[in-house]
Amino acid sequence: KDFPGRIIVPIRNDKGELVGLSGRLATDNKKLIEKYRKYKNKEETAKEIIKVIPFYHVHLTEFTMDKIVNLTRKYIKQKGVKVLIFDYIKLPDNANGKWQEHQELGIITSALKNKIANRLDISVLTAGQLNRSGDIGGSLKILQFCDNLLFLKNKTDEQLMEDGEGNGNQILHLEYGRNGGDYTAWIDYRRKTLTMEELRNLQKLNSG
Repeated sequence: KDFPGRIIVPIRNDKGELVGLSGRLATDNKKLIEKYRKYKNKEETAKEIIKVIPFYHVHLTEFTMDKIVNLTRKYIKQKGVKVLIFDYIKLPDNANGKWQEHQELGIITSALKNKIANRLDISVLTAGQLNRSGDIGGSLKILQFCDNLLFLKNKTDEQLMEDGEGNGNQILHLEYGRNGGDYTAWIDYRRKTLTMEELRNLQKLNSG
């Protein structure tokens, strides 16, 4: 399924205007920029670049993990995908109530780890919800199976004042790393364009 609109958004500035060949787009995609410099219209340029970005979107409200595994295997074989982004760990609309919610979420997490990440040898990135206490909601198996667990939270009013203007409105923090490591970053979330930018790394992830 084509999903161009959401990808074009990061190529816009805070005013919603397409920035085309400027900024990070030009830095990270120099070869693509040269290839498509003939397009004078910025939106046309953005769309042409998107065509060669290996991004594939599948929208499913009802699913089984066997279906997710089979789809992933298909896209690995046909498209050569390297990463699965599963948005996000929750009960599907077709959940039959056979298991309690925390058991269902554990089954989903186990399949993402064992049937996809391990057996198909690709990286899996997903998200989950926090409960009212600020901990992982739903199932402890999410923590059990993940390699790195990061918490993304809005800054409090006190943190916004302490960090100062221009230093983002969210914090991304590595809460748990199977191989250790330390990572905290200030994130600027722009609601108008639905974009997020890492403004500052306070620590670096341990490569070991």
